[in-house]
Amino acid sequence: IAQMSAAHQTARQQPVRLKMKVNEDGAIQLEFQGTMGQVYSVQSSANLRDWVTIGTCTTGIDGLAAFNPPTAGITAKFYRVIVP
Repeated sequence: IAQMSAAHQTARQQPVRLKMKVNEDGAIQLEFQGTMGQVYSVQSSANLRDWVTIGTCTTGIDGLAAFNPPTAGITAKFYRVIVP
């Protein structure tokens, strides 16, 4: 089972709301809402201590973005979205 956490680093930015969906084919999709047009880094960790950036997303004019993290061989993972 995948776990998630959301992180936010800039006080002027709108807080990120992170949601995880599992599609019918078993793929994970992270969806989040943040500040319109903001670039966010998506990070993952197996232990909540060591984080690795796995990609970036830019929110649209509605502040929404989606990201499909790689899931091959993953049994449990934590995710967060941060402002780089």
